[in-house]
Amino acid sequence: MGGWAGGQCAHPPIPHLPTCPPTLPLFDFLCRGCGTQFESLVRPASYGDPATTCPSCHSQDLERLLASFAVKSAEKTQAAAAAKNARAASVARRDHIAELQDQEKHRKEDH
Repeated sequence: MGGWAGGQCAHPPIPHLPTCPPTLPLFDFLCRGCGTQFESLVRPASYGDPATTCPSCHSQDLERLLASFAVKSAEKTQAAAAAKNARAASVARRDHIAELQDQEKHRKEDH
């Protein structure tokens, strides 16, 4: 474990911690029981933590997924951009509809 001054830490400095904290073992899971996708902290068995379970249905029938940062491809990048654009277009449509409704409301109030 490196210190902050040694430049070996992958984390930004945390106030009041003199040394770099260990990397947190976060994993993405897919529940085979209900289809919920979630992230969970999984520490070594020596910590005595209970087995990881689905937060929705509490099943232990889980599939550990590759972390999204570990997989990079042009298709994945394009899919992420398309999803972001679709969300932005949806928000723009809702905003436009709300604006039109507001204009119509004011028009009716004026007459």
